[in-house]
Amino acid sequence: MNLFRYQPFSRLLIALIAGIYAGEFFTGLQFYQLFLSFSALAFAGCFVLWYSWWYRSYKYRWLSGTFLMLFLFNSGILLNINSQPSVIENPVDVQANGRVMSLEKRPNHWVRIVMKPDIVDDLSCFSRGDKWMIMVKGPLKEGVYAGGVIGVSGTLMPLQESTNPYAFNYGQYLRRNGFSGQMFLDANDVLNISARKGFSPMLISQKVRAYALQSFSQSGLDDDALSIINALLLGDRAGVDRDVNEKFVRSGAVHILAVSGLHVGIIYLMLNYLLSLFFKPVHPARFIISSIVLVAYAFITGFSPSVSRAVLMFIILQAGKLFRRDVNMYNLLCVSATLLLLINPMFLFHAGFWLSHMAVAGIVAFYPIINGMLTFRFVGWRWAWSIISVSVAAQITTFPFSIYTFGAFPVYFLLANLFILPVVAPVLILAFVVLIFSWVPFIAQMAGGALNDLILFMIEMVSYIQGISGAYRSDLWISWPMLVALYLFVIMLYQLYQVPRGSKWVLTTVSLVMILLFANVQQMGKLNGNYAVVYDVGRNWMVDFVSAGEVLNLKQESLDERSASFARDALMRRISLRNSENSMLFAANDEGTPLKFTPVNLNGVQYLIISGRFTSGMEVSGSYYADVVVLAATIIGEPVRLFDRITCHNVVVTGSVPAWMADRIGEYMAENNIDVHFIRTQGAYVARH
Repeated sequence: MNLFRYQPFSRLLIALIAGIYAGEFFTGLQFYQLFLSFSALAFAGCFVLWYSWWYRSYKYRWLSGTFLMLFLFNSGILLNINSQPSVIENPVDVQANGRVMSLEKRPNHWVRIVMKPDIVDDLSCFSRGDKWMIMVKGPLKEGVYAGGVIGVSGTLMPLQESTNPYAFNYGQYLRRNGFSGQMFLDANDVLNISARKGFSPMLISQKVRAYALQSFSQSGLDDDALSIINALLLGDRAGVDRDVNEKFVRSGAVHILAVSGLHVGIIYLMLNYLLSLFFKPVHPARFIISSIVLVAYAFITGFSPSVSRAVLMFIILQAGKLFRRDVNMYNLLCVSATLLLLINPMFLFHAGFWLSHMAVAGIVAFYPIINGMLTFRFVGWRWAWSIISVSVAAQITTFPFSIYTFGAFPVYFLLANLFILPVVAPVLILAFVVLIFSWVPFIAQMAGGALNDLILFMIEMVSYIQGISGAYRSDLWISWPMLVALYLFVIMLYQLYQVPRGSKWVLTTVSLVMILLFANVQQMGKLNGNYAVVYDVGRNWMVDFVSAGEVLNLKQESLDERSASFARDALMRRISLRNSENSMLFAANDEGTPLKFTPVNLNGVQYLIISGRFTSGMEVSGSYYADVVVLAATIIGEPVRLFDRITCHNVVVTGSVPAWMADRIGEYMAENNIDVHFIRTQGAYVARH
């Protein structure tokens, strides 16, 4: 099997991906794990037997691919199952020692520590490979650093799953990244015991990062520039100001902050230029040195999927040149993806894994086509057109997935790439100059001044671009059938360009008709849907009523906009027309806030929202009827005094109602045979009428 000339890895990659997805359904089932282990070994054995004795028979050539695909499918399931951390169902009091995997300082003196426990007082609940998310309040004691060892004592809490429909599930995200629980501690509950433990390889990465940050700081970079170069070169975005990060996102330049193939490619080109002064292009030393440097850089940046993918691709590309083999880029992508998933199958659920591979596939496929459409004599125009071609080619293959995953799109991404991409290479070069000549203050400060100006220019440009009217659309959504149809259309369009035959025209037309059909289905679904949604937003409350795409939003005024958007935006993109939204604010349930009854009729179903504060001395004037009562009020006294004037069939108790009062309300409703939905324990309430 010639790795560099054929493309067998596409089918094997599909089998591995299918197995990893299938593993989601078998997690925790020991019988299936045992069965799959034996079946994987059986497939491997059958393949070895066939390859040893029957490989000469041409008519059985399909068996090798079949055995390999089945083996990888089973391996994908097993990898997924074994990569899952322990599931903590209830809070557990623990005392543990563990290695600090990463340490990030957050606003308001919070510190986020990722710890891998090593010694736990109760090992029955945990696996050795698990990670804990530890949030520490207050400045840490001296000596606590990434790579060191700490001791913690406190309550390990289950990962909080999001119950709001289609909202980002942070608990699931943490679990797929290997976390089994989270702790909230005071600084006094964290004990530094690094001196008692041996050396960790992570200390190398930590020391390199610390040296780099100190060098940049001494060269004269201000706070914003320092955080940007830390993200751009070292892959650490924790220090980037939230507003600055938002500007990069809205302008379409956020990929510059995430260390990816762009940064690895620039480092690879600089490294190759230096090595070309000493070695021939196919000299083994050149391959060995460049591979070691790239792997070391990936180690320092934390082996993110995008960096790992780029490093693997460049190493295999160099290997192909070393052995004088033709390199097929599509096969190279499949090799990269397969190796990454074998190392860490949970990469499959990272958006960056998909986007990085799709972007490269788009550039390989469409860049020659787009770049060849126009030719310029002036080198400046040729250079600008090449950047535009690369940007458009990458967007062709990443646009559908970005809309499906994030529901947003930066309209002026071409401006961001045209003005900011050319600055990345000089920024990286100047950054390396600062690091190399940090022992020569004069040179380091000169390079640091230029570096600071370039980074500030980048920030000013993204501020200007994101400030243009309509620069960022955050109300987009496509369903998964639409996603499939869009990628089918892209593939057919590319094949039509390669081979403009009648069958390709038919398939391209069919895929386009599918896109139009699914677009109409999506729009009709919005116009015909009637929904009532009571969100899980902690101790606040928020309700949406959606009728024929029009939205009435009611919420407590103390609920901040970021939390409200996080809870509702994903659902609203699916069921509403965002240009027809009304909002009503309600005062918090503080003392003195009057009781308020707000009736809403949704397609013949009567809702009653009760907000404010009800005390024992208050009298409810009049009588109310509702199919569903949304209780967002604070009740001081017996619930019977409030509900004796209300006739209803269902009650939804929001998170703004204290837990002790919710229990009393539940008892009263049970006595009167009224169904109750508690947002605190049952999650968001969603009803379609």
